[in-house]
Amino acid sequence: MEHRDYLIDLVDANGQVTGQKARSTVDKHADNYHAVHLIMLTPRAEVVLGRLPERHDLPNLYAHRLSTTVATIRRNQETSETAAARALKSELMIYSASIHPLGEGWLALGAGRGAYITAYYLEAEAPAAYNTIDIAGLELMPADQLAEQLRQHPARFSLTLRAIWDSFGDQFPL
Repeated sequence: MEHRDYLIDLVDANGQVTGQKARSTVDKHADNYHAVHLIMLTPRAEVVLGRLPERHDLPNLYAHRLSTTVATIRRNQETSETAAARALKSELMIYSASIHPLGEGWLALGAGRGAYITAYYLEAEAPAAYNTIDIAGLELMPADQLAEQLRQHPARFSLTLRAIWDSFGDQFPL
């Protein structure tokens, strides 16, 4: 089955399932779904950021902006941890990794929008190869510089990265 054909769960602000949709029919501006994000940290306390590509088949809300290392929409009857492992495998070609939870819940994204998000981090070296359909590029940034850049140049970053960093940034092992 193609990625676009899988059913995903629509959720309310508490993460409770309210329905399902095929991934290809999801309207990221209107539908509430359970997103799973991973942020990679290098042993040198650098955050590995993914630059989101412009896509026409499965459009990205924040094309050309820096965001979490990888992200996916949780599929129907899939756990968040399984979704995270799937994203690591398909986007970064990482087949086994120890991921650590940062948090889960409804995060305000501004302009009346929000998203139900489960966030994880993992510690690893930035991969040399990645899926260029899902990631336009990877950029390493020292964690202290990221916090400053998020404040000074917020438009460079996705609203989801900003919300995750604001909500869970103090939980990173930095």
